[in-house]
Amino acid sequence: MRGSRTLAGLGLLAALATAGCEQSQGLGEIRKAVIDVLDFEDQVFNGRERREFRATVTADMVHPSFEGHWTFRDPEKPLDIYVIRADLYDPNRPLDPQDPDVRWSSIKDAIGGLGQLRATEMHIHPTPGDWVILFYNPRDPVATTRATVSAEVRLTYFTR
Repeated sequence: MRGSRTLAGLGLLAALATAGCEQSQGLGEIRKAVIDVLDFEDQVFNGRERREFRATVTADMVHPSFEGHWTFRDPEKPLDIYVIRADLYDPNRPLDPQDPDVRWSSIKDAIGGLGQLRATEMHIHPTPGDWVILFYNPRDPVATTRATVSAEVRLTYFTR
């Protein structure tokens, strides 16, 4: 009995919602779009080397996100990855994951202050604007600090 009242109530709501409407007011077709921001395999990064990858998020992108993952050939030589608004990024400034201009960093402090953890994937939601995704080898520039990484990052969003 209770279920039939609920269905009748929903029918009444539907009738009221469409009263006075001469044409359908549907949401339209929603599509998912994907832009490759970066995609590389076995790239060598020397010590103190930075590589910038840029992406633009426009205001008409619905629910945009940077989604990516990476692997290091040698887990003892990971890179630091940062996401920074392009207008706030200064290539001459030292990188610090605690910097308020850094939107996201792969670096996290380990439990108990014993070292650091580095994420190997990201899923973040940027605001409209220009962005820099930065891969950085923080070690001194000597032969034994070269790091090799494979990575892909995509900008996904919906359109109407």
